[in-house]
Amino acid sequence: MDILGGILIGIGSGIAYAITGYLKSLKEDGNYEPFDSYKFLQSTIVGGIAGGLSVSLGWTLEASYQFVFNTGLTALIENVKKFIWRKYLKNWFSS
Repeated sequence: MDILGGILIGIGSGIAYAITGYLKSLKEDGNYEPFDSYKFLQSTIVGGIAGGLSVSLGWTLEASYQFVFNTGLTALIENVKKFIWRKYLKNWFSS
């Protein structure tokens, strides 16, 4: 894969992380925090940098796949869990 391909994949990952980060911003009153384009852009840029670095450092898929995939999947699952908890489950378990 060339570096541009790695950057594009990283940008896609950053966008996915930014979207799930926004979804977990659900507040007590049932509303979300105002959308922050700066935070969204930062996550997208960091994703692109991570994608570009992984290619430029020559990481093979076998060497990096497990670590990178698990790290990203952990963050994604954590954000989705927080969204589901705050949106649907919190009231069931609150006293």
